[in-house]
Amino acid sequence: GSRASSRGPERGRGDADAEMSFAPAITAPAAALPCRGFEDMSAGDMLRRELRAQHLREQLLCEEQRHLPFAPALNSVPPGVRGQIRVLEEPETYVPRLLQAQQRASERAVLAQRHREHEALKECTFRPKVNRGAPRFVRRMAESYRAAKSRREKENEALVCEPDASLPEWR
Repeated sequence: GSRASSRGPERGRGDADAEMSFAPAITAPAAALPCRGFEDMSAGDMLRRELRAQHLREQLLCEEQRHLPFAPALNSVPPGVRGQIRVLEEPETYVPRLLQAQQRASERAVLAQRHREHEALKECTFRPKVNRGAPRFVRRMAESYRAAKSRREKENEALVCEPDASLPEWR
C-alpha cells in the first residue's frame, strides 16, 4: 500500500487512460493561430485586458449618454449688457473696484454681526443701573488722603532742604 507503489511501473497504461478522462482537442482555427511567446502571454494579455476594459467603459458611457441626452441651452447676451468684472474694457479700475467690493462686504459683515448680537441680547431684560461717580464720603476720604500726603511731602522737602547744624558737613 503506499502511493509510490500504486503509481509504479507495474501499473498498466490502460488503467491510466481510463482514470484520466480529459483529452484536449485542438481545433483547426486554434492550430492556425501563431505561437505565443512569454511577452504575448504576460504583457500582451494585460494590454488586451486593458483595451477591452476601456472599450467596455466607453460603451457604458455611450449608453448612459444615449439615455440622458442633456445639452445646456445657452442664451445670447442682449445688447447693452456687460459683465461685472470688465477687465478687458477697464483694466485700470479693476483693482479699485475689487477693493471697494471687499470693503462693502466687510461693512455688511460687521452690520450683520451687530444685528445678530442685538437680536441675541434683545431677550435679556436685566439692565443694571451704574452710578457715574463714587459716593460722596469716598470722595471726601480721597481728598483728605491727598491733602495729608501733600502735607507730608512738603514736610519731607523742608527737612531735606534745611541742613542740620548738629551734623558735620562732609565733603
